[in-house]
Amino acid sequence: MSSASRYFKTAPSDSRFPTVNQANHCWNLYNEWVLCTKKAEEAGDDAKKCYRKRHNALALCPDEWTEKWDEDRDEGTYAGIK
Repeated sequence: MSSASRYFKTAPSDSRFPTVNQANHCWNLYNEWVLCTKKAEEAGDDAKKCYRKRHNALALCPDEWTEKWDEDRDEGTYAGIK
């Protein structure tokens, strides 16, 4: 296998979001990651265990959305999980 060909994996399908439009699935994945990191921080655990959730959100969501949500979280204006 050459270095040019890589294996990419996207978020797994979710039966709660059966339609082609994956906007709700994207939003849910991102918030699941936020919740995971929040719980890990509160418990004093390493947030690295939340890597897969972050990866799935970044794989499914448009970059513009996740970048905006990251900025909103930094500014305290995020509409999702605080």
